[in-house]
Amino acid sequence: MIKALFRGSATDAVVSNPDVLHRIIDSIPTGTNDDANRFRTASVSTHFRDVLNKMDKTQPCAMPIQSFDIFRLMYKPERRRMNLRNCIANQFQFGLVLDWIYTSKHLTSLDLSSNRLGGDAVRELAAALRINRRLTSLDLSHNSIGTVGAQALAFMLEVNAVLTELDVSYNHLDREATLGIVRAVRPRDRMTSLGLASCRIGVSGAKEIAEYISGSRVLTSLSLASNE
Repeated sequence: MIKALFRGSATDAVVSNPDVLHRIIDSIPTGTNDDANRFRTASVSTHFRDVLNKMDKTQPCAMPIQSFDIFRLMYKPERRRMNLRNCIANQFQFGLVLDWIYTSKHLTSLDLSSNRLGGDAVRELAAALRINRRLTSLDLSHNSIGTVGAQALAFMLEVNAVLTELDVSYNHLDREATLGIVRAVRPRDRMTSLGLASCRIGVSGAKEIAEYISGSRVLTSLSLASNE
């Protein structure tokens, strides 16, 4: 069932019907060997469980945790901040995060750093953020997003007027990819914190970023460490 759901991209599965995961997960029985086999390709990392436990003391995860437990914990209505640094182990978990972004009415801060998401996954994430109007802080550092991911983020930032903190440090970006993000956020001037460490901006890129800094009225934090 899970394999069939994710033959296409995670975004396709979520966007085509936002309730599809709710129905499928709720219909899966618990406590059988068949369940363990069914979830083998969508196993949940121990670290992912530990993070969720720390974020939600009132409803600890089951032992052993299954994907539907993550789903129910993640959708606790009042959750506003989530740290998923180095937690996402597979496409199923990423699909749950995407669905959460599409449907959450409260999430304002999300740390997805060090998950090696890649450009295609970040492109799906950027599509979700074109719709989301509540998330204000996003950490995507150490995710190998490359040019594909950077371009998708820049496209998203042209229309997203809510996000005010973004970190894309250490993502194998080149000067043009980095400046594409800067040019996207500059007209709205809503970014208060921007992480651009190790983005190979060069001398010409540094000059353009300096112009952005001098013209911004709200930017208070900018990381340019390890830049050539």
